[in-house]
Amino acid sequence: MGRLLLQWGNLTGAERYFREVEQLVTEPTNSVVVMMNRGMEYIGRDRYSDAARAFERVLELEPDNVWAANNRAVCWLYLRD
Repeated sequence: MGRLLLQWGNLTGAERYFREVEQLVTEPTNSVVVMMNRGMEYIGRDRYSDAARAFERVLELEPDNVWAANNRAVCWLYLRD
């Protein structure tokens, strides 16, 4: 639901759902779902360096995650990296 709200431009609503998910996870930085959510949230806030790091963490956990690789590349594009 959080990602859907993010697509609709409702960043505040998306963040609320993302925080609820994070509370259910014992180690958020070891959760692909949490790190993907954080990356998407950072993109919504134009924090591309933070987003790229979040997607990099996803790729450490799941090296074949094409969504994380694609989103990291988008961040690099915006960062001109």
